[in-house]
Amino acid sequence: MMVAGVNLDGWAASLGVSNDDDAVGVVEDLRARVQGQADTVGKLQDRVRSSPGDVSVLLGQAVSLLDDAADELVEVRAGFARHERGPR
Repeated sequence: MMVAGVNLDGWAASLGVSNDDDAVGVVEDLRARVQGQADTVGKLQDRVRSSPGDVSVLLGQAVSLLDDAADELVEVRAGFARHERGPR
């Protein structure tokens, strides 16, 4: 099933889960891990912010991409939490 551009059946298959409740837990774990990585990269960026070169800018872009991924995982989790795939 597609919800706001999210293929929940495809997500469930890729996560190796057969029900929405399990998917919520797995997706939340992934989201937390991605957000943790964004926080770590953000701290690295802070350490090199005034250094010459592009490292700080590139780390900032990485943080932005990780934040976008975490936001997308929130949407996926919400779809599973609403049980939009119906009973399984």
